[in-house]
Amino acid sequence: MSDKEYDFVSKIYDPLLFVFLNPIRKKIIQELKSFQDKKILDLCCGTGDQLKRMAKKGFENLHGLDISEAMLRVARKKTDPKIHFYQEDAGNTRFEAESFDSVIISFAIHEKKREV
Repeated sequence: MSDKEYDFVSKIYDPLLFVFLNPIRKKIIQELKSFQDKKILDLCCGTGDQLKRMAKKGFENLHGLDISEAMLRVARKKTDPKIHFYQEDAGNTRFEAESFDSVIISFAIHEKKREV
């Protein structure tokens, strides 16, 4: 997706997809409950909605990575200080192996090249 396309999509993503993503976002939180005090990375975090929800449920050490500055602008609005955002390519991050206790990715694989 181009920067221009991300700029448009970032503004409509959460309101447009809320009804479809809400049950999935809740299920992810349930599944990760035992990681509440662990270091979690959301690869391709987009608007940061999953991380924001996790912060509201008491998760403390949250990190989100996305390649799109437009999506991260939305993510950084009214966000929790427990969430740290990084603009990087998920296929080539600066993080060392085993830097996180859990890594999640949702709704992004379809945008990646097969080899990634």
